[in-house]
Amino acid sequence: MKNNGTNGSRKKKSLSQRLGIYHRYNKRQGLYTFFRENYKKMLLILGAFVALVLVANYFFDLETLADFIVDNYPTDIVFVIFYISETLFGLIPPDFFILWVQGFEIPYMMVGLLALISYLGGLSAYAIGRRLRLIKRFKGYLERKYDSHMKKIRKWGGIVIVFAALFPLPYATTCLAAGLLKYPFSRLLYLGVFRIARFYLYALVLYGVIS
Repeated sequence: MKNNGTNGSRKKKSLSQRLGIYHRYNKRQGLYTFFRENYKKMLLILGAFVALVLVANYFFDLETLADFIVDNYPTDIVFVIFYISETLFGLIPPDFFILWVQGFEIPYMMVGLLALISYLGGLSAYAIGRRLRLIKRFKGYLERKYDSHMKKIRKWGGIVIVFAALFPLPYATTCLAAGLLKYPFSRLLYLGVFRIARFYLYALVLYGVIS
C-alpha cells in the first residue's frame, strides 16, 4: 500500500512537472502573447460584424431577406459554393451563410449541416496541402507563402488548429499548412470538431442580435 502511494505521488509529481515544462515552453515560444494579440483582433472583428448586422437589420429585415434568398436560390448550389469557400482559404465569411439558413424552418439543423460542410472543407484543404507538398514546383512556393502558419503549427501544434477552428481566423489556410507539414491526420479529425462548436456559438449570437 505504501509503495502504491509513493508511486501515485511520483506520477502526480511527474504530471505537475510536465505541465510546468509545457507552460514554460509555450511562454518562451510566445503562445500567450499570440493569444492576447489575436484575441483582441477577434473581438474587434466579431464586434464589427455584429454592429454591421445590427445596422443592416435596422434598415432591412434580415429575416425576410433570408426567407427571400432561401425561396429564390437553390440550396444545393449555395452549399457547393460554401464548401468551395471553406476549402479554398475561406473566401466568404461563414457568418453570412449562418444568417442565410435562418430562413429555413429548422435553422439550427441547417447550421449543423453548414458546420459539417466547413469541417469537411478543412479536411479537404489538409488533403490539398498533403498533395501539393509532393509537387516540387508548388512545395517551395507554398512553404514560403504559408511560412507563418507553418511556424505556428510547429511551435504550438494542435492549439493553433483549435484556435483557427473557433475564431475568425483562416481555418482552411491553417488546415492547408497542416497538410504541408504532414501534421497527423488523426489529430486533425478530432480537433476539427471545434469547428462545429464554432458555428452553433456564432448562430446563437447572430440570431440573438437580429431577433
